[in-house]
Amino acid sequence: MEVTIQTLAWLKRTDIIKGPYKDNIDKVLLNEEDSARLELGLITPMIRMVYTGQIPEDSEFRMTNTSSSRLYNWNMLVKPLESIGIDINSDIKALIVAGDRMQVMVILENLTELIEKPRKKKKAVKTTDGALLLNNIDANCSLEDSESVLEFLLLGFCKAFRVTPKVAAGLLTQKCSFLSQIVGKGLKGIFEPVLGWLDLMMGNINIALRLVENEQSGLQLIFSCFKTGIFSKSLMVNVKTAETMVAYHTQMKYLEASLWEWFLAQSDMIYGIFKLIEENKSDMGIFLTLLYAFSKKNLDVIFNSHLQDYCKTTQNYIKFVALFLGTFSRAPYSQFFFNQGLIDIWADISLRESEKDPKNLDKKSFYINFLCELWSGYSNIIELKEELGTNMLAVIKRSTREASKVLKFIVYGRLFHLLNVFTIQKTSFAPIVYKTLAFFLIENYSDDRIREFLLGNFKLTFSENESIPLGILLEPLIKQCQLSKTAHLNLCDFDFYYYIAQHPRLAVKDAVILLDLLGKILLDDWFFSPTASVIFYILVEKFIGSVPVFEFVLKYIAIALKLTINEFLKYEKKTTKVIKKSLFGVIEKIVLLRYQDLNLEIRYLFDQNSEDLKKQKDLPLDELYRLFGITHHREDNSFKSEKIPLDDDKRVVSIYTVPKGRVMSDLEKVRRRRLERELREKEESKKKAQNEVLQKKTLKKQIEKRRIELGVKSKAEDGELPIVTVYGENEDFGLVWRIHDELPEEQALIEIVRKKFSRVIKALFNRYAGVGYKRSVVPIVTFDKIQVTRDGLSETDFSRMLRENNVSSLFISTEEIRMVFATIASKTKSIVIQFDLFTDLLYMTSMLIFSRHPYNYSKYPPCKLFENIFLLFRPCDDSIIPRYLFDEPDPGSGDRDVIRILNQILEKNPDYQLPDNYKKYKEPVLMTNFTACSIIKSYNIAIEIIDTILNTNLNLHFLMPMVKVEYKTRAKGIIKGDDGKNSYRALTRIESNVNFAQLSPFIKLSSLNIFSVSSEIVIECAKVLDDLIYSVEKNSFVFISKHAKPPGSITNKVLIIKQNKELEKNLELEKAEHKRKNRMAIIEEELSRLRGEKEVKKYIDEEQRKKDMLKVKFTEKKMKEIKEKQKFEIEEKLLEYRLAKLEQEIQYKDKKSPIKNLRMSERKVHMSVDSKRPRSIETSPFGKNSLMKLKNL
Repeated sequence: MEVTIQTLAWLKRTDIIKGPYKDNIDKVLLNEEDSARLELGLITPMIRMVYTGQIPEDSEFRMTNTSSSRLYNWNMLVKPLESIGIDINSDIKALIVAGDRMQVMVILENLTELIEKPRKKKKAVKTTDGALLLNNIDANCSLEDSESVLEFLLLGFCKAFRVTPKVAAGLLTQKCSFLSQIVGKGLKGIFEPVLGWLDLMMGNINIALRLVENEQSGLQLIFSCFKTGIFSKSLMVNVKTAETMVAYHTQMKYLEASLWEWFLAQSDMIYGIFKLIEENKSDMGIFLTLLYAFSKKNLDVIFNSHLQDYCKTTQNYIKFVALFLGTFSRAPYSQFFFNQGLIDIWADISLRESEKDPKNLDKKSFYINFLCELWSGYSNIIELKEELGTNMLAVIKRSTREASKVLKFIVYGRLFHLLNVFTIQKTSFAPIVYKTLAFFLIENYSDDRIREFLLGNFKLTFSENESIPLGILLEPLIKQCQLSKTAHLNLCDFDFYYYIAQHPRLAVKDAVILLDLLGKILLDDWFFSPTASVIFYILVEKFIGSVPVFEFVLKYIAIALKLTINEFLKYEKKTTKVIKKSLFGVIEKIVLLRYQDLNLEIRYLFDQNSEDLKKQKDLPLDELYRLFGITHHREDNSFKSEKIPLDDDKRVVSIYTVPKGRVMSDLEKVRRRRLERELREKEESKKKAQNEVLQKKTLKKQIEKRRIELGVKSKAEDGELPIVTVYGENEDFGLVWRIHDELPEEQALIEIVRKKFSRVIKALFNRYAGVGYKRSVVPIVTFDKIQVTRDGLSETDFSRMLRENNVSSLFISTEEIRMVFATIASKTKSIVIQFDLFTDLLYMTSMLIFSRHPYNYSKYPPCKLFENIFLLFRPCDDSIIPRYLFDEPDPGSGDRDVIRILNQILEKNPDYQLPDNYKKYKEPVLMTNFTACSIIKSYNIAIEIIDTILNTNLNLHFLMPMVKVEYKTRAKGIIKGDDGKNSYRALTRIESNVNFAQLSPFIKLSSLNIFSVSSEIVIECAKVLDDLIYSVEKNSFVFISKHAKPPGSITNKVLIIKQNKELEKNLELEKAEHKRKNRMAIIEEELSRLRGEKEVKKYIDEEQRKKDMLKVKFTEKKMKEIKEKQKFEIEEKLLEYRLAKLEQEIQYKDKKSPIKNLRMSERKVHMSVDSKRPRSIETSPFGKNSLMKLKNL
């Protein structure tokens, strides 16, 4: 292909061609490889120099030079070329696809002209010192011709707003204030030009990037112009501005630090974005993306400091966070928020504020809602911080203790939402929340409204997540229903039980419990008896094939019949009739299920009680007897009409009629089955007794042999030496060996071994119990771990345990494992064994393994065989069972390293004084010795030496092993009576410190003996000493830390102590101020009280004073009256005396006058009469007037 020199230059500049070429006069001939590339249309670099839109990348083009590849590639280039004025019609495209390279050359020449055309008319717009010449700027010039960021912006304004360059430059003056007016209010209220300017800036982002690379100072100018769009009154402008800023920031990632510095300085813009988020909740996604883009590495500054300043109050801050919480809950946003501590900050604020004011229930419910939203949105992240999740759950649970029922319903609803989220996301908190809700239901069972709410939500939860196990809730719920005396059954209970009965994951065990409850309701509650009968029938129909339900139904029917016959249903006649109707209606439906074995047993029960049932008059038994094919159980006393005999061909035969003789044959089958079962049980018990007798005989022979070897006189009746039975490899002797069948002495030795390895036994059971029940169809792994099946060990679990712990098929075959397990499981008649039988299972397995090749320990006591199986488990990986469980005794509540050192010391010095909270105890240890029991001591020594030589060289003993129990003094950590979980001693023990576990063993032991110093100081000193010893061991002259902390975790303890002291000081000041205010209030109250008392006392004193004054006046008045009375009495006596004297004188003078004598006698009579009456001074005959007259006389 030939191209012009100008085209060649642009092809080389854009790295489109690479190979050699031949020069002609005015054209250049390209090689075949470059020609093929041009023919395929791989010219996108040249197109990008003219076209600013989106062009496919080179990787999207096909590279094989075929017609289909050329058609595919040029189809992608047609639109960009047409947009810049190069028309490619269908004919040209067909020629290119056919291989006409001339058409490609024409397109390249047109493209070259477009590239070089604007450069011919470009004028200089900048001076030598960088100033911009506004007069030389051509407003019609393309943005690609811009030489600076300022020119790029001015041209954009000219094109969008149709203004001159000078006017455009004026928009940028005064910190873009004029631009803010246009963008904020639009051009005469029209915002289309503003949107067009933003579109223009978005479409020419590549040009802006090129200019910013050469002039980084223009970066802030571009974003300052964009900033004005945030404050616009048009939401479309706000959204478009945010999209443009995000796009520019994405393309300028290498300038992320500079962009962050600029963004952080724009506080008004940040607050403006917050306002837009608050006012436009539906469109807040782009604004949140804008904030996230600029502050990706500094989210805490924006979403914590600035946002709190904007919101002013804590509650408004949390409300704002709740707006965008769901937007950032997905990855990768959630991880950034978590890494920068925002999740912890929001959770801590909510936890603190929710318990700050317990009486403000509205505020408390708000924060509880936010906590639940935060947990549901970031559950996978909060799961990594278990302590945070635990604290959140604790606060949520405490809120249910409030008296407000509204708050309780809110919390319960939020917890159910969390349960749904956790179950779907398979988080470890799902079982915890599930158990918490179950506890709330049991706790509030007597409250009908709360129970109805919880049961309804449980029903919805189970329907949405069928993988949730039902047994965790059903068992305590049904027990509470049976034990509760205050709660009454409601329709919501039966609605829930009806749903549970139809649930696909309802277990047989739970079904039996539910059947038991419904059966009691069926017999005790006449109102709900019909409803209970429906659910009862559904459960029986669903689990009729299982043995537990089969046995329960038979027992229940038998008990119900006895209650009915003996009339234990003490109700009214109508009530009893309803219960009997429901009961026998259920039995009838069960019979109609056509389960033959069950029907035969039910029929047998009715036959046994037929005589008693005949006496009952109100039992609806007609349909049942008709189904069983039994004639009517009661003779009808009504009028009996004789039936007209009909021919056989005219008779109507009922479909329920049982063939003649069928009843007796069925009864015979039932009796035969019962007899067979009884015979089978007798044979099994007889076989078991024979095995026990055989075992006792074998043990007796071994004891006699041991006595003979030890030189003890035999008690056997015959003096012959008994033969010791040696079992072969294929004999099933081990299947009859049990711990309880051994002699008491052997059981005691076996118990020593069991106690020694009790932690290993428990760890093995907990690890392998239920592992065979994991199914792929169950999606929720966390709930499988708490299934009821984990309480039992199945045959598959046991086999897996042996194979993973060095017990291969050479020791015990799979068939033998099955036989051993079946023997133990036959006790409970179950497919799994519980923990209490696990020891018997291990014992029987050990007897089977170590009584034959390759490890034949048949001459050893059973306790050694039992011990060997744990020694066989010991070499396994520590991930299965930790090695220290085999080698070290139980440390109790003490530290394991300390216990190890103390045991070493006690072996040398049993009288060593242990630290506080540790005690000594005697641990029995089994020691196996091969000793001779001859009378002569020298013989014993010689025989033992020979036995030792044989064992050393040939690995055999001719002496019988003897087990001896020795006691070793051991140490164990204890918890004293006052060291409870919440006691002060338990919290201040040095072992409870986290850093104590990192110390060396001997340092730990020394630290326990220091009591006069606080535990924190002791541990810090111990760590320093430990690091010094470590540095010396490493031959280092520099202090090396034994437990180096990761970068960023080292803290300045002095600074922390100083801060703590300042906090304590501030707290003390606050306490003092609070105390002062309280004291002032008390004093004011006391003063007011004293003032009141003073006023009262003053009033009382005034009243008393008045009373005293009145009393004094009354006394004075009375005294005055007395004195006056005495005075008048004296004067009266004096007058009497004078009158008497005067009378004598008158008598003497008037003896001669009789008239005067008569008057004198009359006067005396009057005076004698008047003297007999009480008189006052005024009324007496000698009153004032008389006295005055007498004085005058």
